[in-house]
Amino acid sequence: MVVLAASEPIRSARGAGSNSDDRLSAAAIGGPRSRDATRSVGNDLATPSYSTLHEADEGTAAHIFQLLMIAQIPIMAFFAIKWLPRTPRQALHILALQGGAALAAFAPVFFLNL
Repeated sequence: MVVLAASEPIRSARGAGSNSDDRLSAAAIGGPRSRDATRSVGNDLATPSYSTLHEADEGTAAHIFQLLMIAQIPIMAFFAIKWLPRTPRQALHILALQGGAALAAFAPVFFLNL
């Protein structure tokens, strides 16, 4: 059993320069984009005026969906560039979750031919 004196600081096993909050904040930026894109498609489907007729203009919901999905790309690239060299295993897990969220957002569009 190791007893630390009151004046000894407790050091992290990761080192003095790492901060888990950085990783969480960099990873958490992209997740809400997929959620918002999925919510946009769901709101469009939930409105009573929804029909399967395709209009000349796709509508506001489709444009918001497209913008949210495209906005994820630089966020995911930033996360990959920053965290893949440092912690590849954990970064790949986060990128896989982000990719799964993007696929979940695209699923209604693909299956319902929107």
